[in-house]
Amino acid sequence: MVEESLTLCEENSQQANSVLSSFKQVAVNQCSQQVIRFNLQDVLQALRPILKRLPHSVKLDIDPELFLLTYPGVLSQVMINLINNSLVHGFSGTYRGEITITARDIGGRAEIYYSDNGLGIAEADRKLAFNPFFTTKAGRQWSGLVHQ
Repeated sequence: MVEESLTLCEENSQQANSVLSSFKQVAVNQCSQQVIRFNLQDVLQALRPILKRLPHSVKLDIDPELFLLTYPGVLSQVMINLINNSLVHGFSGTYRGEITITARDIGGRAEIYYSDNGLGIAEADRKLAFNPFFTTKAGRQWSGLVHQ
């Protein structure tokens, strides 16, 4: 039983690593040094084929008329980092998770909500989560939520 769990954890880690590599390629392809007007739903839909390979569900509830004037590569990277964080920290082991991304135009401003039903952040770590380079996975190539 323990050996099966370890094997499953290793397989999930390898799959998460593969997905992360794919995410990085999407971000590079969408990276732009210029502010442009783009449809948020299109950017997030571009991630859909990659997300379908996961054993978790991803629900996108994006206003199809929501256009942003910003850097699409930067926004893609933020979303990739959030998704990867859910995969690595929230959905460890055999846990089957659900990610929800919702976006609406509220008074001329985009409001983007990201949530998952993962394991959560330990109470002691919550106050530290947004400190630069804070991670609970030290030594494993994780640089925390804030690193640039």
